[in-house]
Amino acid sequence: MAEETAKKTNRALEQLKQLRSERAEENKKKAERQKEQNRLQKAVLDALGDGERTVPEIAEAAGIDTQTALWWVTALRKYNKVETAGKRGDYPTYRRK
Repeated sequence: MAEETAKKTNRALEQLKQLRSERAEENKKKAERQKEQNRLQKAVLDALGDGERTVPEIAEAAGIDTQTALWWVTALRKYNKVETAGKRGDYPTYRRK
């Protein structure tokens, strides 16, 4: 019985090893994508600091294009990390929560 269990365990370990090697490149790409997303989120939040900014101001401070800044502000509003603060000219202003 113990021998049979050991064989099943070894077989499962081999399958996991094979699966990891097959998906290594995919997992590496996912990790790189996540790292870039974390960097962008931090850049937007850092750009807001303690003040209020418009999307173009956030984009300039974060060193990203306005479309990306708007996408991140929208996402961060959804998850209650950023809120609308008011309006400056034609643009709404945002601040950290």
